[in-house]
Amino acid sequence: MSTSFERLLDGFEPDFAFVPAPRIPEDEFAHRIERIRRAATIGGHDATLVHADDAPRFATTNGFLRYTCDWEREGILVVPTDEDRGLQLISFFTESAILPPAGEAVGVEAIWQISPLGREYAGRPGNPTAMTASACAQILRGLGYESGSFAVMGDESSLKYWDLLLEQLPRARISDALATISQMQHVRSPAEQEQIRCAAQLIDIGYQAMCHVLRPGVTDHELYAAFTFAQMARGGEWGDGYQVGVNQWGTHVGKPYGHVVRPGDLINLYASAVTYHGYTAQSARMMASGRSPLRRRQPSRCAPTLSIAPRC
Repeated sequence: MSTSFERLLDGFEPDFAFVPAPRIPEDEFAHRIERIRRAATIGGHDATLVHADDAPRFATTNGFLRYTCDWEREGILVVPTDEDRGLQLISFFTESAILPPAGEAVGVEAIWQISPLGREYAGRPGNPTAMTASACAQILRGLGYESGSFAVMGDESSLKYWDLLLEQLPRARISDALATISQMQHVRSPAEQEQIRCAAQLIDIGYQAMCHVLRPGVTDHELYAAFTFAQMARGGEWGDGYQVGVNQWGTHVGKPYGHVVRPGDLINLYASAVTYHGYTAQSARMMASGRSPLRRRQPSRCAPTLSIAPRC
């Protein structure tokens, strides 16, 4: 049977020109590290350790590494308080070694790869968490910080790493510095605001693409694909941060499953996270297939609702 899936977007053009924002400049990352070092100096710490763990679907448990050195994957960043010593990044310590991050880490002197170990996914004996903590302890010893004081930034998944690190370095001291990196993100820079604005524009373009292909007979798969292609073709980082629902009430949203659009259906789009250079926007939109009863009519266009908190 002949299909025309790829031709559904023929002739599509958004009603505004999308101007992609450049990535966050390196000097802005350098300024962030400078602020972290300044806080460590005030706290009397030898170094700051920034951690993000791996999460399902090749994500991370927090965006602190993305914020400090533009590293999209998991790892531990060692930031010596002494400005004459470079940043050390430990990463690739899970099965995500098969999917390296996009781009390169910014401002990092060395990246240390910890081989993925574990029966559950590599069929090899070993504990990647223990391996990572051991590598971190080795780096700190090499810097002369065997009995040092460390500020740490992470989340609940970080606690096991800090416990193992203290076993390796029993004379070391650790202080929680989560408030430091959190406060740094209270006010977004102009460059960061541009990333969020672009993420919001990608939602708008994806929504317009869905409107372009919408007609009775198309499936929710095709609507989802139109949104995905339109936003990712312009720099969106992934296609899994949104849901779509199609029925006569426009209520539930989820992943597409093959529902065929009928006249009078309502299509509900919940773009919970469209990401551009690590920053996200969020919006909920609805559209109608043909004419709907008056009680269910909605405007076909509305302004996006922005999320002011990016993934990082």
